[in-house]
Parts: sequence; structure tokens; C-alpha cells
Amino acid sequence: MNKTAKLILAFLPAVLVCGVIFWFSSNPADDSTKQSSLIVDIVKKDIFPELSDLDTQRDTDTVDDVLSVIVRKTAHFSVYTLLGLCAFGGFWFLKKKQLRFLAAWGAATVYAVSDEIHQHFVPGRSCEVRDMCIDSAGAALGAGICLVIVLLAAYRKICSKKTQS
Repeated sequence: MNKTAKLILAFLPAVLVCGVIFWFSSNPADDSTKQSSLIVDIVKKDIFPELSDLDTQRDTDTVDDVLSVIVRKTAHFSVYTLLGLCAFGGFWFLKKKQLRFLAAWGAATVYAVSDEIHQHFVPGRSCEVRDMCIDSAGAALGAGICLVIVLLAAYRKICSKKTQS
């Protein structure tokens, strides 16, 4: 397989994750709220059933609002963690492992910024610096996990060579 094909295949997972992010970001606010509400309902029903039987509607609304924020921000962090993982794989051709980390984290962060700008133009959505920071942190975690794995594998290889000599 030639280098171009390898490069395309290496970045394909990251491109697919970007496509999913773009699709979610293209949903108007009402659709996004419905998606989050479904997850909130599952959390309340299956994980914290005691949150379904609150005394007042005000308490129920407060719990729903807090859980909605947690669900939304966790989704941001998680999907960008996945993007950081995939982007690290895309930058396989960079020989310096730390540079792979920086490239993956940087590319995912640039995408996070562009995604938030994109959301500004979607009905009912907004461009949030806080979300960019959450996304960037998720991407750093994903790329960081890959970096640690690659460094541990390199260390193991070095140790096994020393043992064989």
C-alpha cells in the first residue's frame, strides 16, 4: 500500500468522528435538547431512580437542568477524547511521539473552535468558549492516552532488548 493510501486510512477514523460532531452540531437547539433529555431520563430512571420522585416541580426542574448540563458537557469531553485518540493515530508519520501528541491535540482543538463557530449559525445554538475548553481538554486526554501507550510500548521494547543482551 502506498503512503497516500496509508495516510488516508490513518485519518479516516478522525474524519468520521469529525463528521459525527458536525452532524450533532448541525441539529437545532430543540433537537439537541430532546437528545439530552433522553439521556437525562435514562440517568434518572436507571442510575438515580430517587431523583424521579422529588417533592416539588421546582426540585425536578433543577435536577433536570443540572443533569442536562452534566450530560452535554460529558458528551463534549467524550467525543473529543475519541477525536484525540483518532487524530493521534492519523499523525503516525511523525516520528517524535510528543509531536504526534501536540499535532493531534492541536488539530482537535482547531476543530473544536471551528465547530463552536459553526454552532453560532445553527438556530438556537451558540458559540461557547467554555465548550471549546472542554473539547480541547478531552482531545488532550485522548491524545495523551495514546502517547502514554506508545511510550510504554517503547520502554517495554527497550527493556526486552536489554534483557536479551
